[in-house]
Amino acid sequence: MKENAEESALKCLEALKKNNLNGHYFSNRNEALDHLLGSIPPDATVGFGDSETVYQIGLPGALHDRGQKLISAFWEDDPRTYVLPTAKKSVRVGKEALTVAQKDVIASKEAFKKQAREKAYAYHCQFYGCSQVVLATFQELLGMEDELTFKASSCFVGGIAKAGKTCGALLGGVMVLGMKYGREGLDRGLLCVLEGTEQAGSLVRSFEQEFGATDCREITQVDFSDLKAAIEFFLGPEVEKCHQLVARTAEMVAEIINEEE
Repeated sequence: MKENAEESALKCLEALKKNNLNGHYFSNRNEALDHLLGSIPPDATVGFGDSETVYQIGLPGALHDRGQKLISAFWEDDPRTYVLPTAKKSVRVGKEALTVAQKDVIASKEAFKKQAREKAYAYHCQFYGCSQVVLATFQELLGMEDELTFKASSCFVGGIAKAGKTCGALLGGVMVLGMKYGREGLDRGLLCVLEGTEQAGSLVRSFEQEFGATDCREITQVDFSDLKAAIEFFLGPEVEKCHQLVARTAEMVAEIINEEE
């Protein structure tokens, strides 16, 4: 079992490299601690975020014991952290700077969410096709354009091929989250098969809470396999419900992406 776990971890590290993220594998906490201590210059000032891993391997305590200057993002009386008396001023200044940075991040995330909603709404008003509209919105915003994926999503219209089942906008959103967070290859095996499902599941729950259902026919009360009924819907005022649903779904997808970044 230990060998299989190591092989799976190494496969995950290899996948991270494809996204320009470098990682290291250690068989135990002592190896990890020794590596980190050797990587941090003794004269450096080190700060910690809310990472349980660094506390589990004992990094803060080890740095403190060797006389390292430490600052922390936690409250000064947090028993898990080490805050030297001379560093308290730096901690306060750091918190003020963090507040400014957080405002910039929030503004950027709000702009992303607004872009997603407005783009999806405009596309659906002009072109229709809820699943493709949601997918295309994020393919453009995130630089994930792929013609075949876009083409494949066309069959979700009308609740999967006009069957009135799962809403196409929701399925388009699930595809977006799968493209961004899903498993990258079959060779990554069982360990990574659930990648992306937490984000997609969050979207499904939010969608159902917002609209009271996930099925197209239940939400719209229209049988899109009936051509006459479909035409009447798209030419009538009720189609605005779909425009708004597509826009809100894109907004929810953006919210999930914002939470992950």
